[in-house]
Amino acid sequence: MATHTRLERAVEVEGASDKRPGKRRRDIDESKELQRALRIQEIEDPMLAGEYSESIFSYMRELEIMLAPAIGYLESRPREAWSVRRICVDIACRVCDSLNTIGETVFLAVNLLDRYLSSRTLHDNLHQPRVLIVTCVLIASKFEERNPFARVVDFLHILARLGLPPLDPSVFRAGERHLLQFFDYKLGWPGPLSFLRRCSRADNCDQAARLVAKYILEIILIDERFVLYRPSLQAAAALYIGRSMQGREDWPAILIEYSGYSFVEMEPAVLDMISFLSESYVTRTAPFHKYQTRRRSFVSLLVARWIERRSHIQIL
Repeated sequence: MATHTRLERAVEVEGASDKRPGKRRRDIDESKELQRALRIQEIEDPMLAGEYSESIFSYMRELEIMLAPAIGYLESRPREAWSVRRICVDIACRVCDSLNTIGETVFLAVNLLDRYLSSRTLHDNLHQPRVLIVTCVLIASKFEERNPFARVVDFLHILARLGLPPLDPSVFRAGERHLLQFFDYKLGWPGPLSFLRRCSRADNCDQAARLVAKYILEIILIDERFVLYRPSLQAAAALYIGRSMQGREDWPAILIEYSGYSFVEMEPAVLDMISFLSESYVTRTAPFHKYQTRRRSFVSLLVARWIERRSHIQIL
């Protein structure tokens, strides 16, 4: 109940603003002014492709549905299969961190894994899943990276450094061909980071909130309950939590416009994220260790403390 009460405060603030027409008008004026400023920035910066941004993100919202795992994926798998999936995703996170890939690579790799598993049966042994997820990482790196690890032998060398058992290069080549044919070369799934960047611009590019959101987006890859949440919704919900950690629990009109979601629409995802972050095994995952370094501002530790404080308040 405490979690719901605190999260619903943003909705209550919106309702209360109707009773204060003066403040309501000021908020609307400020929102319109910010929207105009963002539009000007998009037009003046050729890298933002401002004249095409609406069409681009509209198309990305179509792709996030078209290239999602098959409907019924969650219901069609036994509990043991999800344990194997968690191991696969953890391996993907470790490999991508070791390769220092860009953020999009690990998200695409996990999307490929889920799209394949939603249409195929995977034997619950650790050898075949390991080959599958590492092949997905290889394909994702070739698609996303500016300097991909195109040579399989170099890729396998890095896997060996991570302590993973050796694999035959021919297995990867055959697996890569099989997966590309299975996906019909449709690899352009838009991960949550593009949507997060768009929302972050509407949030004055707050780096602290954005870093928290990036950590949350990466660590929830491990949990199956988020498989069918759209990347755009995940990005909005994660940014909301990042803002909440700073005491900013509102979700203003400009963020509704740029994210495409109101607070009510993203509340279930927010609650699921907080519930997942409260689970004890989270601290043993690869993303948690990745984000507990100085380089990433100890974000995972800060989020864990914030979750602990919320739990303490809820108990009281």
